[in-house]
Amino acid sequence: MDELSCVELWGGNHSVDTEVKAPGLRGWLSSRPYASSARGGDVYYLSSCSDGALTRASVADVSGHGISVARLALRLRDMMRNHIETFDHASVLRALNSEFGEGRGDGAFATAILVSFYRDTGDFLYSLAGHPMPLWYSIAEKTWRFLHADDSCDVGGTPNLPLGVLSGTNYCQTFVQLAPGDVVILYTDGVVEAKNIKGEQFGFDNLARMVPSMEGACPEEICRRIHQGVDRHRGRATIEDDVTILALQRAG
Repeated sequence: MDELSCVELWGGNHSVDTEVKAPGLRGWLSSRPYASSARGGDVYYLSSCSDGALTRASVADVSGHGISVARLALRLRDMMRNHIETFDHASVLRALNSEFGEGRGDGAFATAILVSFYRDTGDFLYSLAGHPMPLWYSIAEKTWRFLHADDSCDVGGTPNLPLGVLSGTNYCQTFVQLAPGDVVILYTDGVVEAKNIKGEQFGFDNLARMVPSMEGACPEEICRRIHQGVDRHRGRATIEDDVTILALQRAG
């Protein structure tokens, strides 16, 4: 299978707090552009493919701020729409890397995560392009863990680089199986790189420490609590980046 047949469910780079639904999944999307702008550099995309058998989603983060970055983020969203029906993750990301590299501004790059969820089996495939590791809650094990990037597809270069950094980059995919009630959280670096007035980042450690308290929380509550945790850490410090969180839970 080389091509899918997909219908866009949600996509953009604007400020949003909304429920998202896909076959076999329930979720919540929260995106807050930098400086309360209407649009930012964070991009999100959700589609349903093959009559609901497969859900594909992506979250990306274009470097920088301002109108030019927001426009570049919109172009990246259009690129996602053009390639989301390609079955193979690596092929999708290679195409995005090539096109983004051609159309970017000077020095611009984008991190991204691409995921696919299979409704009938619960298989959850993910690929990273320099993007923060997603978090997975296993209801069977009652544990949270970061899902690391796989680098086994390395064929002589460095795999999984951000989009637009190096042409010809290869991208790996890994999978876990979600049980009903399992949760996966995708987010941009505006979460883990948020700084307080001392210049200390929120970081992966703080994120890992706070998620156990969210056991049993719905996707909307998960997004709300992460925002609250980041805001408490930041305190009076200036907000320096867009923040986007997509929490997905397998229904059942």
